[in-house]
Amino acid sequence: QHHHCVGGDAPLINDGSNAVELNVKSNNELSAATAMVEHDAWQQQKKLRQSQSRQNWKRSYWFFEALRFEIDGSLCSLRDIERDLICEKLGGDARILCCLNRGCKGSPKLLNEAYESSTLNEQLNAMNTLFCSGLANGNDLCMATRDKHICISSLFKLHKAVFVKYAKQNQWIISNRHNSFDNDDGAILGYIYHFANKEIRNKLST
Repeated sequence: QHHHCVGGDAPLINDGSNAVELNVKSNNELSAATAMVEHDAWQQQKKLRQSQSRQNWKRSYWFFEALRFEIDGSLCSLRDIERDLICEKLGGDARILCCLNRGCKGSPKLLNEAYESSTLNEQLNAMNTLFCSGLANGNDLCMATRDKHICISSLFKLHKAVFVKYAKQNQWIISNRHNSFDNDDGAILGYIYHFANKEIRNKLST
């Protein structure tokens, strides 16, 4: 609808542009408000995750570091027992590491019987086969067939030096002609390959 102004000015066109402008403004304000709400929710989730992480760390520290046990007249934490008594005093046998449960995700499965000196070697080998084959937990070892990536437990990273040394002593190193991984990674793969079951060995060989 056209409205002519007095004095012969150009016609004033009422095409609803003000309504469009107001609508666009309202939509922008709504989008901004939604973005602020989403940002606040993200910040709250972030703070919650940080708080939970700190609490988990405190519990982990208390359980592994602060809690003490008397052994042969000395007070030792679980970390001391694992690192100093088990790993070092037992000759650096990396197989032991695949038998210890730390009460966290990714820890090896505990044997449901006592370790006996007469059958210790067989028991250690059996538990390592269980762990290196991903039989107890699929996250211990999984393979992406599409890009041929191998995902292994963080245990191998935490105690990499022990596993590498043990694998090299036993000459379990897997070499790669394309040099896509270094000698230490070849030792880790060699350790896993040695204890893995037939199915995992076949996958590692392809």
